Amino acid sequence: MKRALSDYDFTKTVIDGKQTALVVCYTPDSGLCKLVIDLAEELGEKYAATLQVYIMHVLDSKDTFLAHRVINLPTILFFKEGVLMSRLTDIKYSPHLKKQVANLIGGEFLISNPLFTEITDENFDAETRDFPGLVILNFWVSGIDTCWAMESDLNEIARMYKNSVKICVVNWKDSRDLATRYRVADIPTMLFLVKQKEEERAAGLKNFRSIENIVRHVCFRCGLS
Repeated sequence: MKRALSDYDFTKTVIDGKQTALVVCYTPDSGLCKLVIDLAEELGEKYAATLQVYIMHVLDSKDTFLAHRVINLPTILFFKEGVLMSRLTDIKYSPHLKKQVANLIGGEFLISNPLFTEITDENFDAETRDFPGLVILNFWVSGIDTCWAMESDLNEIARMYKNSVKICVVNWKDSRDLATRYRVADIPTMLFLVKQKEEERAAGLKNFRSIENIVRHVCFRCGLS
């Protein structure tokens, strides 16, 4: 069963207690938040032996929301042994929403975000070779906060440039061929590719303005609309 947490309870229970937990960040006046809480509770019942489910009200959890960069509600955070492993943001109601929530338990970064494409060593060529625009290839590692910090900014880039920019995410640990191919050693690193050729790269935490400036520069230089 779900349990409400405050900032103090969250740190003591989930982080210090090294729990495996789904945490639903919500506001009570949202019907979508209520739906997501119900879906999370279903998972809690299914995995009762290994998974805890909690809810956090926006008014009681400002420090936690700030620390984990929760901007949109609802947002679901998945912790494994007290470490943030994955999240689901930009949630919209769809027939696939229940599956998206369930996918979080696999700890896969951003796979549940419909604006991004998951890239592996195996599917990289198929997903990027024939794309006519700019591919942003974002290398990440679970549990590193800076890997999550740019998610909302990349969401906005994906919306603004939906016809010319493809946002891709790749697990650095599980895709060593790609990391070696593009000589990626720092995490997070974003590569800006045109026809799989690296045009620019950005290592470390970047804000929306910095990312958009690179997008505009590369698109102009490469003649992309």
